Amino acid sequence: MLTGLITDIHEDLVSLKKIITALEKAGCTELICMGDIVGYAKPFYHYEETRNADECVEIIRKNCVNTVLGNHDLYHIGRLTEFKAGIIYPQDWFTMETSKKSRLFADKLWIYDDDFPVKLSSDNIEFLKSCPEFAIYQDRFFISHYLFPDLSGSLKKFVNNPFSAWKHFRFIKKYGCHTGICGHVHPNGFQYIRKLNSSFRVFSEIKISGKTQQFCVPPVASGKNNSGYAILDKKNSTITSFKLK
Repeated sequence: MLTGLITDIHEDLVSLKKIITALEKAGCTELICMGDIVGYAKPFYHYEETRNADECVEIIRKNCVNTVLGNHDLYHIGRLTEFKAGIIYPQDWFTMETSKKSRLFADKLWIYDDDFPVKLSSDNIEFLKSCPEFAIYQDRFFISHYLFPDLSGSLKKFVNNPFSAWKHFRFIKKYGCHTGICGHVHPNGFQYIRKLNSSFRVFSEIKISGKTQQFCVPPVASGKNNSGYAILDKKNSTITSFKLK
């Protein structure tokens, strides 16, 4: 059975529709979304005329068996992450002036001052509010937007060496998982993290081993890096990333 893996859509409706079609043609019977369905900002993206947050959420709501929230999703529904990674958020976080947020937290947290306003139907707002920050897929795969203790990707901090991922590996083992799958990084293919190694790989196939490992898959959104998606093949124990053609 093949499972399609999509993440970091950022309201890119055109790319999302193309990728959904590609996953259907590939024979995927289930789809998983790792968050950041919404969140469009310049100069990162350049599809303002075709962006559509509501339709993107609608497509994910109707097609994905698991959806977890990313940092932009949380911001736009006014919900604080459960995994604060040591950050003490002020009670007025969502009403605080941007200038004050920047002064207090700009070196630690994403402020979202560049994000365009989002308009969502009541059904799609309720859907996002119902989504968790992590999920366990088929009792084996730990699904999240980023890595513990920052599962939502709210910190301005990326894991570039394997030792920084050890907390995450210990966390997913508590749930019986040795393989984690996330987004947030926007790689041209994969960021592949193991206990003693972290590397970026172009669009390719990687074997799922019995050892602890993390796959950061490519973004749907067309931005600085290439749009893409990944396919989990449970029968052959592989994850393959594809560039959107």
